[in-house]
Amino acid sequence: MKVSFNLVFPKKESSPIRVVITHRGKVYRKSIGLSVPTKGWTGRKSGNVKVDRELRLIRVGLESLLDDWSDEKAISKALEHIEGGRWIDDTTKTVKTRNTPSFWGYFKEWSARENPAKRQRTVAMKLVSRLMGEKDDWEDIDSAWYFRLIQKMNDADYSKNYQGTVVAKVKTVMSEGEKLKYHHNSEYKQFKKPSNEVDSVYLTQEELDAVWNLELTDDLERRARDMFIIGCYTGARWEDYSQFSKDNIDGKTFRYIQRKTGARVSFPVAPRLREALKRNGWHSPAIGDVVFNRTVKVVCMKAGIDTPVQVRRSKGESYEHETVPKYKMVSSHTCRRTMCTLLEKSGVPHKNIMVISGHKSLASFERYLRQTEKDVEESLAKVKFFR
Repeated sequence: MKVSFNLVFPKKESSPIRVVITHRGKVYRKSIGLSVPTKGWTGRKSGNVKVDRELRLIRVGLESLLDDWSDEKAISKALEHIEGGRWIDDTTKTVKTRNTPSFWGYFKEWSARENPAKRQRTVAMKLVSRLMGEKDDWEDIDSAWYFRLIQKMNDADYSKNYQGTVVAKVKTVMSEGEKLKYHHNSEYKQFKKPSNEVDSVYLTQEELDAVWNLELTDDLERRARDMFIIGCYTGARWEDYSQFSKDNIDGKTFRYIQRKTGARVSFPVAPRLREALKRNGWHSPAIGDVVFNRTVKVVCMKAGIDTPVQVRRSKGESYEHETVPKYKMVSSHTCRRTMCTLLEKSGVPHKNIMVISGHKSLASFERYLRQTEKDVEESLAKVKFFR
């Protein structure tokens, strides 16, 4: 048995393609629903990546169902799997309907949903749209598509961790589409999320005290400082600690439900946490994340948090090293790392800190702990081996 393809009208400028099955001296033909320019036709390929991919899937599909012992009835039944220029197996035959959204239609709808990460989703969607265009559908999101996306992000000098964020968004959309039976393309499960260790910082207790005690006259800087204190004394994620209020305080206990995990969290209310909320009308200060990340650096600079820090940043496929004052590395993520690290240095068991921080695994939690060279030196100095 042999499976091949030829053109119905090879002498015209364009022609429909048909599949040809040669079996025991008989020939079976069927137009597959695709047309191509005849000039680029080689007898096996059309020169169009998408068309050639469908031809390959049709050939593999037919060869998986048929062999030298197949009869005419089996061949006719196998040819029924070719619909609209595509190979439709038994698991995908009813996937496409008039109301099935395209990959891009669903991606845009998904990114526009009300969600704490709505802004991040929208930015990622627009980035993929700009780099890849919007012609691809569910079945086109394959390994070749993934490698092109990674290469384009490398060329644009996006960091490995941001590339990982973008890939994660694409995988989520593909996963939801598969569950809703919009497609049966499982190649997305092989997409790896690029990442590298981030040179993030935490504030020591002395530095945190300096931020709290800082005399500020600018209202925006005061709000940024209070938001930072709220973040440090709750260890919450930005989407949580930017929305806290008096309702989260129950006597001497602070309670809230994490938006990301749905986990219930409770711990003692630190006096500074209570005071920061109180002087902002018992709510987290009104300040957006972008403005906060910019302003909190100014606050930390004024507090004298300028210890030189060596950082290693990914830029596309390469890395850059530089030394910067510590305040330049402070952001909304620093709060969470500060709480985790200071509690760990105070001797609080990891499992107890994880209950507060909401980390599900020890590996992910330990990535939030930051030990400086001085921390390690002081720790080793207590060991008998070095005495």
